[in-house]
Amino acid sequence: METYVIKLRCDVKNPEPDRRSKDWNKRPVVPAGMRFIVRGDTITASEHRYQWTGQRSELGKLLLANSDHVAPSPDHIREIEEVLGDSSGAEWLLRALMKMGRVHANDIRDAVDHINREYEEKEAAAKAAK
Repeated sequence: METYVIKLRCDVKNPEPDRRSKDWNKRPVVPAGMRFIVRGDTITASEHRYQWTGQRSELGKLLLANSDHVAPSPDHIREIEEVLGDSSGAEWLLRALMKMGRVHANDIRDAVDHINREYEEKEAAAKAAK
């Protein structure tokens, strides 16, 4: 079963909206730039695990027709888990990389430092914008 990622080029008007729901697949408009994982007949949003639509649904057809295939992004770890990791969770993938000697404790520490620096830069930028 082929699994891939798509990114919406433009806003898509949902043919079957449900304004009572906040789920992406019930919104009146699905916004441009939204990313989806396509696996078999199922389309799920990269940032939402449970809401889905089928490729053959009216919404699914519109999503596929107005999207481009894109590579999995490190900003959306679920894309990497589903597409590259064959649905293995990030924890299992990291555990395997560590057992294979590809990732070491120092790499994890460096990653934590990187995350902390990014956070501090965003906080400083937010303060400067005020």
